Amino acid sequence: TVMESVATQIANIVGKTRQVIIEVGKLEITVAPVKSNIYLDSKKVGTSPLLLENVIPGRHILQVKAAGFDTYEKEIEIIKDKPTVLNVGLKKIFTLSVNSNPSQAEVYINDIQIGKTPIDKKVVEDEKLKITLKKMNYKDWEKTIVVTKDSKINPKLEYTTAYKESLIKTFVISIKSNPTGAQILLNNKNAGTTPFESKAREGVKLQIKLMKKNYGEWVRNFTVRKNVNINAVLEFTQEYKDELAARAKKQKPPIVAKEETGSSSTWWWIGGGVVVAGAAAVLLSDSGNGNGGEETPVFPTPPGRP
Repeated sequence: TVMESVATQIANIVGKTRQVIIEVGKLEITVAPVKSNIYLDSKKVGTSPLLLENVIPGRHILQVKAAGFDTYEKEIEIIKDKPTVLNVGLKKIFTLSVNSNPSQAEVYINDIQIGKTPIDKKVVEDEKLKITLKKMNYKDWEKTIVVTKDSKINPKLEYTTAYKESLIKTFVISIKSNPTGAQILLNNKNAGTTPFESKAREGVKLQIKLMKKNYGEWVRNFTVRKNVNINAVLEFTQEYKDELAARAKKQKPPIVAKEETGSSSTWWWIGGGVVVAGAAAVLLSDSGNGNGGEETPVFPTPPGRP
């Protein structure tokens, strides 16, 4: 606008002598904490503190720069006959170093991805940062900090629950019993009857209990470290053994006579003894000779008992 006005005035005074007045404003700048370079519309105009008395009115881009500090940039407006006064406070630049175990995790600062670990980034003093690390099969790691100095971050990432479970080994648990059909309790929970097969994770502590009517309980405790193959032999309870003995005592075998014919004699087995048929019959038994101490006649040897 000013240049157009000047050009118009020059064009109108060709061949004439005329005075041109250009309106200007003032800009006064102070900077803390260090001496800084000052730029107006990308041109260096001096160092702080600075007073510019001939600034054309209108909008301008002001930049203040100093080594080790964040660049201050602002759009300002200069008004004629009215000084513009600015007090600029520069903020230091620090280094944020981000690493992770394991490395190559994606790094997000305030939800914007900036790369993968390990990575260094320049950050501004007093800036509030939300740092997020992401990696496949690992839980997201997150932390919010306010920058006050150079900082190093090196978190240990944790597996997700699903991935952790996928890494755990499993082994086969095979359970058989003699006799079959025994009830199975795994850690006191019903798991079915024998024969039985299932899987268990490495390191799991198990109690296996087998139960069957008339048989004693079979119990084993162990920690799963490999495939488990159990073939338990169940034993009768003492009560059931006594019951079986009582039954056997009540049911004595009947006396059975059976003829056995040898080469010269006919033999009869009767109960627990044997007799020979012929001119005389004598009962042979384990309890004695049966003839009152008299000499026992000699008889042929009987055949084997049927």
